Amino acid sequence: LRIFQDGVLIQTIGSADYSHGPGNEVNVPISVALLSTTATSITATLSYVYVEYLQIPSSIYHGNLIAMSHSGGVTINPVSNQPDLTIQSFAQGSFTSFSFNDVNIKCVDAGAHTVKIYDSIPGGAVTLIDTRNIGSLAAGAAIRINYSDPNIASGTHIIIVKTDADASIGETDEGNNEARFTIVVPPSELTISKITTSPTNLNIGNTTEFTATIKNTGRRAGNFSVRFRVNGVQVGALKNVTALNENSTVLITSDPYTVTTAASACGNIVEAFADVNNQVVESDNNNNSREIVLGAELSPYQLNGEIGSASNPAVVRVFTNNQFFPAVRNIGHRDASDVTVRFTLNNNWIAADTIGQVKAGEIFAAHPSFSYLFTTAGNYVVKLTADTANLICEANESNNQGDFHIRVVDSKPD
Repeated sequence: LRIFQDGVLIQTIGSADYSHGPGNEVNVPISVALLSTTATSITATLSYVYVEYLQIPSSIYHGNLIAMSHSGGVTINPVSNQPDLTIQSFAQGSFTSFSFNDVNIKCVDAGAHTVKIYDSIPGGAVTLIDTRNIGSLAAGAAIRINYSDPNIASGTHIIIVKTDADASIGETDEGNNEARFTIVVPPSELTISKITTSPTNLNIGNTTEFTATIKNTGRRAGNFSVRFRVNGVQVGALKNVTALNENSTVLITSDPYTVTTAASACGNIVEAFADVNNQVVESDNNNNSREIVLGAELSPYQLNGEIGSASNPAVVRVFTNNQFFPAVRNIGHRDASDVTVRFTLNNNWIAADTIGQVKAGEIFAAHPSFSYLFTTAGNYVVKLTADTANLICEANESNNQGDFHIRVVDSKPD
């Protein structure tokens, strides 16, 4: 077996007779030196003697010896003994941050190089915004690069990333070092999701404070002011917010406000307004305020799963006198006092009670009570009405009635 490289004999392999029997396949490893990226041709010629017998062999007849030869070859195209850097796996982590991989996709280590990040807007200039110095990158390895700028302008941005931006490394492919990605940064968007009052047990002359929950669903907002007003009159000074990051909230509390009306009176209108001086560029400037009524708002209802709710009725036996404790809630922003409650069954009055105080807030339910003896098994709904004397002024007087569910079971053993 003779091996040739570009027509030049580089190796000869001998073989003893009968080493290759019928049907045998032998793999012969050959090593050749690849000294450049120039294509090289490797050919092999196998020469052997085929013995053909026309009669039974003997000491004087050794058959006919026929010289045979077969050839084959392949062309090898060597690649440079160099790395190849490229950018992969771009991801936008937030409105104003993104990350990507600087990758060496070849089997040769890459030395020190730079990665440069550029920003541009469609049809605008290209601006260098960051440079990262990479010490080295092993064969087949990748390094994650993170970038964040909370002050990046809103709008569409074309991000250009170049690895080996200074062309300090020879690579097998210099044409895949740049990648482009598009990100969209929305404007800031300020809203007020909630206003709370503390304390809520207020009489004339008492002071309270209002706290607004301000949310930003857009890009980072810079400095802005928050104003609180009661019936159109500003409460104390404007409250300054230095910044509010994207998808973040901040709690802003007003200066103290002195109450001027009785607890049973119609409530004053409390307003909180974010960015009152229009310092922040937003996608919608018409949703920056919120109002509440500084008053009580009575509503008798049972939360899902509470005893007396439709999903969990109170269970009692017939012919037993039982006491029940339904919930009356104050979903307003000021405590209510001396709340009268009436209980009816099938439009018939069955009991009444008075609650000394119902604290503002759904979690602070008050529990008036009534007693009743049922003589027939079945499902019943007792109606309860709060503020039956209508002594407490509420913003919504139509939600003062609620249901209390009772299941009466037979007293016989089962």
